[in-house]
Amino acid sequence: MKEPEVLYSDNHLLIISKPANYLSQPDPQGNRENAEDWAKLWVKKDSGKSGNVFLHLAHRLDRPVSGILLCAKTSKALSRLHAQQRSKKIKKTYYALVSGSPKQESGILENDWVKKEFHAEISPRGTSKNPQAKACSLAYEVVRKNQKNTLLRVHLVTGRYHQIRAQLAAISCPIVGDQKYGSKVQFQRQEIALHHGELSLVHPTTNEMITIKAELPYSFELLSS
Repeated sequence: MKEPEVLYSDNHLLIISKPANYLSQPDPQGNRENAEDWAKLWVKKDSGKSGNVFLHLAHRLDRPVSGILLCAKTSKALSRLHAQQRSKKIKKTYYALVSGSPKQESGILENDWVKKEFHAEISPRGTSKNPQAKACSLAYEVVRKNQKNTLLRVHLVTGRYHQIRAQLAAISCPIVGDQKYGSKVQFQRQEIALHHGELSLVHPTTNEMITIKAELPYSFELLSS
């Protein structure tokens, strides 16, 4: 199995690119390869420490999704990253290869969102009768398209569970390979064509703005060219 790739590292942060079909964190049985454990081992080797190291993910990606994962190496960094996420100062850009094409070349999708067991339920904004419903929003733009597929650049406004997958499916543009949300197209085994490709944040100790990019998987290029 392909392993994660280190994109950035300093005393407070580790930023890696996770392959698709690779867990972000251990499953309940703790017996699967995952990015968090991989990152802890990498830090341990890189620092030459013999004991346990502090490392926690600041966010997660679904197993079939590839791309950037942000990790904190210190408790100070973790608390400040969480504060940035709450205030929406961390900017995340995804690339989604979808079946068909949106009616508009760019737009904003706003919906009511409800988390169900292992999936998200999406409805037009303000129509959900579920008291647990929350607003979700994203902006998209077409990068390129062919007769079958469209490559979208997606900017998250909110960060709900399965949000991109469910919102794109709701406009009849399911992500390639995402059978949970209606895709009829095969992609790589146990993968979907969704990639976290760019992350911008304020460094938790230097206060400098940093932007990290993760190259689009070659499989996207093949299907969208």
